[in-house]
Amino acid sequence: MLQRSYLIIGVLALLTVTTAFAQTKIVADVPFDFSVGDTLMPAGQYKITYNLTSQDVIRLNCRHKRATVATMAPRLEKADARQQPKLVFNRYGKRHFLANVWMGSSVRTVPQSKAERELIAQLGRPTAVTVLAER
Repeated sequence: MLQRSYLIIGVLALLTVTTAFAQTKIVADVPFDFSVGDTLMPAGQYKITYNLTSQDVIRLNCRHKRATVATMAPRLEKADARQQPKLVFNRYGKRHFLANVWMGSSVRTVPQSKAERELIAQLGRPTAVTVLAER
């Protein structure tokens, strides 16, 4: 019975370590409010993560304002792992929408919301705004 307990504890410890290392994260200071899908996020310092086991979902967590959002963000293309991590936003006037997340060896793309598609129809092409991040 004691050996079985040690085995269970060992497996749980391994799962915890694997989960911790199976996550990629970057940190960025975003100086403006922005939208992720239909969710408005405040300006602030963000931790952006994705789990390597479910790579199509990224999570943004504003450290000081307790705002969190998760969104689908499939890999758009492979990137050079030495590339500076960054967030790319589409700007329409004063409104910003998260478009791409460059982290690790991939570029993640965030689908356009209905509100962003309406702004494209009204205003045309957006201006790209880049916010550099750190690993």
